[in-house]
Amino acid sequence: GGMPLLVFLLTGLVPWKWFASTVINGSNAIQANSALIQQVYIPKYVLPWIVVVVNTIKFFIVLSLLIILLNFSGHGVGIVWLALPAVIAVQFMVIMAITSLFAALVPLFPELKLIVDNGIIVLMFMSGIFFNIDTSPPRLAAVLRINPMVEVIQSYRDIFLSNAWPDWAGLIWCVILSLVVYTVAGAVLRKYDRFYVKLMIG
Repeated sequence: GGMPLLVFLLTGLVPWKWFASTVINGSNAIQANSALIQQVYIPKYVLPWIVVVVNTIKFFIVLSLLIILLNFSGHGVGIVWLALPAVIAVQFMVIMAITSLFAALVPLFPELKLIVDNGIIVLMFMSGIFFNIDTSPPRLAAVLRINPMVEVIQSYRDIFLSNAWPDWAGLIWCVILSLVVYTVAGAVLRKYDRFYVKLMIG
């Protein structure tokens, strides 16, 4: 897309790493804490939350380094950076929803963990990290944008590289999808809250 390759890749890889590492680790949150939940009662929704919060702190550290690099490469702070907290908040919602859903389902269907791990790799190449989604054919771009991370990554690039406001409609789609997914995840976690311990013992 005519942008410097390094900053183009990093503005995609930094938010992607936050998403991918959290979903992969968080999907195993209940099983990884099996010894703990057998000894003391912990609401199971707390376990994926812990993974998300820890990785969010790591993300802010890496994001700070990315912002320093962007300033050195000529992409300084502009008025559109006011949208950055909103983009981060939307990505947090996406990560929390998907992580919670897989954390709820993996103990019930252990083979799903393998699908998650490999699916994240496939999804990486469909999230616009290595190419500019705006240069894709319109029909293909419309399909790819169903993936919320496409909108999130594009929003970071709009702010950091294009000095433009993000696509608010796309971000609203991410919020709606996150709320739906998290509602389902919460329902599963509540329904099987006590059953997870039996699975660990069994």
